[in-house]
Amino acid sequence: MTFAEYKWNLMDWINFFPAEGGLEKDAKVLLLCDKESEELFASKLKKRVKRLSLRLEEGQYDYVLIPSLNKRILTLFQDSIEKMLLSFSEKWLLPGGAVILGVQNEKSLESLSTGYLEKELSYTSLGELQEIGKNLKSRYEKSEDRIYFPLPSLDYPIHFYTKDRLPQDGEENQSMSALSEEGVFPNFAPCFLYYFRKNNTGISEMKDIHSNKLHYLKYNSSRKPCYAIKTEILSDKKGEKLVLKEGITKEANQHIESLPEKRKMMEAFLQIER
Repeated sequence: MTFAEYKWNLMDWINFFPAEGGLEKDAKVLLLCDKESEELFASKLKKRVKRLSLRLEEGQYDYVLIPSLNKRILTLFQDSIEKMLLSFSEKWLLPGGAVILGVQNEKSLESLSTGYLEKELSYTSLGELQEIGKNLKSRYEKSEDRIYFPLPSLDYPIHFYTKDRLPQDGEENQSMSALSEEGVFPNFAPCFLYYFRKNNTGISEMKDIHSNKLHYLKYNSSRKPCYAIKTEILSDKKGEKLVLKEGITKEANQHIESLPEKRKMMEAFLQIER
């Protein structure tokens, strides 16, 4: 994979279920991003969804995707993330549609230590994002929101953490591990991926495994093609944890298929050792 293609990890794991039911190939998506990223995201999305728009225009969508919020986009909504999300919800989203928004953290460890913020990008904080979510959910009673923490960045997302599954020893650098150990990682994470669904009823009733709640995601894209896998930790409607492993490449499918047998062999070996 090229460095640019790693950006696609940010949206690759999302299953674009249509808001009114159906298959991913029937979904209608609005993509808003900078010119540099547009070609990559558009080329990937066109292979998976029915309709892809790259400009704000008349019509409604199952998904509005903003990989990295910039000031040019936010200016259209009076420089307010909350007004932007409300506008999408009222005008451009279908009843069960979702907005998926990547945004930088103005209180990230790096931003606080260096005092540097990129001029073209928009920033927010965990507290502000949580307050926006609270206001949206009070307005839309059947809505749902989630906050993911992609690391190391929105441009190079390998791990996706949540408040229920923070970085563990050995997964990140010493600074991130220390923040996690102290229980403050979410406040100082580099960035956020915010997910808001206006009406979650349809998705919550689906039986597809990908409709379950995601707690953690890891891409092993940098490994050899035969070992390149994606690992997800989810919880079903009853709260039971599920671990899903999928091949990122065709070559990795054989490795995935061999895991149950390898597990049996390991269990047998441990039984002998006892």
